[in-house]
Amino acid sequence: MPPTEPVGPPAVIELRQYTLRPRRRDDLIELFDREFVESQEDVGMSVLGQFRDLDDPDRFVWLRGFRDMAARHRGLTDFYGGPVWAEHGPRANDTMVDSDDVLLLRPVSAGSGFTGSPSGRPPVGAPAPDRFVSATVWSFPPGRQDGIALIRAASSPRSGRRDPRRSPS
Repeated sequence: MPPTEPVGPPAVIELRQYTLRPRRRDDLIELFDREFVESQEDVGMSVLGQFRDLDDPDRFVWLRGFRDMAARHRGLTDFYGGPVWAEHGPRANDTMVDSDDVLLLRPVSAGSGFTGSPSGRPPVGAPAPDRFVSATVWSFPPGRQDGIALIRAASSPRSGRRDPRRSPS
């Protein structure tokens, strides 16, 4: 079955930050790359990026996008109720101490620099490019309908940078 492609940039973005068991990040990244990227895209979700936290060797950060909240519900139900998660989910969960740090974001504007496109991703098994990614998240006061927004994202080579907070996985 061909992947279900979202139409246009995602309107809903999850920023997921996992606290991992000591020295288990590479185990999770290898499993994630091999089993979870394409299988999520097959049910209509977009894996937008994966990152190693440079300040915490036991932290894994990633972004996942959806066309809208209804597509998010369908995608999560299909993926977590499906055969790939049934087979490999317990191994992924074994690497984690906490996977509940999830923020729902939205791009503020089309000119924010955040394309939300997974295109250009290296093939499974290829080395990840050495890039620095910076994103600013703005949390609105309680009661605003806007929720939490991804303001701006930029990507550039890491060389010459001394203080990046996160790097690609």
